[in-house]
Amino acid sequence: MNSLASLSIVAAAASLLAAAERRFHPRIDSDEISRGTRAGLPVALIVILLTLFSGLRTSYNDTVNYIAIFENAPTLSVYFDDLSNLNPLYNPLFTLLTSLIRTLTPDYHVFLMFCAAVSCTLFTVFIFRITALREFPLAIFLFFCLGTYVFSMAAVKQSLAMAILCPAILAARDRKWGRFLLFVAVAALIHTYALIFLLLPLLQLSRPWHGFSFMLIALSIFVLLNFEQAITSLLRYADEIGKNINESEVFDGNRMNLLRVAVYAVVPVTALLFRRRLEREMGRTQELLLHMSICSLAFMLPGLISGANLFGRIAAYFELGTICVMPWVIDTVFNRRSARVIKTVCVLCFIAFALYDLTEFAESYSAISLLTFLRGLAA
Repeated sequence: MNSLASLSIVAAAASLLAAAERRFHPRIDSDEISRGTRAGLPVALIVILLTLFSGLRTSYNDTVNYIAIFENAPTLSVYFDDLSNLNPLYNPLFTLLTSLIRTLTPDYHVFLMFCAAVSCTLFTVFIFRITALREFPLAIFLFFCLGTYVFSMAAVKQSLAMAILCPAILAARDRKWGRFLLFVAVAALIHTYALIFLLLPLLQLSRPWHGFSFMLIALSIFVLLNFEQAITSLLRYADEIGKNINESEVFDGNRMNLLRVAVYAVVPVTALLFRRRLEREMGRTQELLLHMSICSLAFMLPGLISGANLFGRIAAYFELGTICVMPWVIDTVFNRRSARVIKTVCVLCFIAFALYDLTEFAESYSAISLLTFLRGLAA
């Protein structure tokens, strides 16, 4: 079977399981956020399904590079002998994790499976906990169609950091800043770019599309219009604090896909156009998610000039906001009957976008069977 077809089956199964989750919570209104609610069997099955599909792969995007990193990882004793491994700006926790698993087993699939289990569990449980029950299926569907799940198979290190930041988002919503800083610190030791999440407390100083949102978009447009000068200054500062960023990654001429930027602009633009209507229904959760959506767009805009990889990776840290808040925006802006029509159109459009965006997936993804993996563990 074509790997893209297999991914489509996984996405459809996960979305159906998400819809079935409502049956496990008959006492909870489907419009309520599942805050503090224990996830049911369908959520567990979604996690298992996503973990297996990701963890059994042998190739896709940077997977080969991560396999090489694992196979060449130092043992724990060598890791601690080299003090450079402890430099907080060079992902020491990820290197430690890789070394630990490499010390226990030479099977790289154990490493991929562990990373997939952590990221898929945290992502899925987060989406369940921060969305209303009736919004959960569409949010899981968008998790696939916007490419976040597939991204987790390409950028293992960053996806682990993004997953660990999920509890930080919940902590930021609840104003538990000590807990928030702890998770951001742990994530930054896996992938340094996670420090960008320190923007969240600043974002919460005003409501979406008020003071700080406009300042952020204005700054993004300023960088867009003064790209070379602004980015050169940023790279110089990064070099001064000891974090070297390859200039070729920024000035490589690779531009952000305009269609992708337009897709990510849907939620922020809709929120701006219907700001007053949304604000009447908006709670802390929706405020924070909308802020994240605006932030994701702001970091994408400079990528229209160059450095698509760098800006796309930074924007990815906030894209869960778009995924989780879009169903709420649709339900709030439109009445029930219109919302059903809009959601149907939304599903069809995002399927088309996913098929366009993931054309390379069919050619580059390959995997072993679960039986082969289990035999490897037993050997």
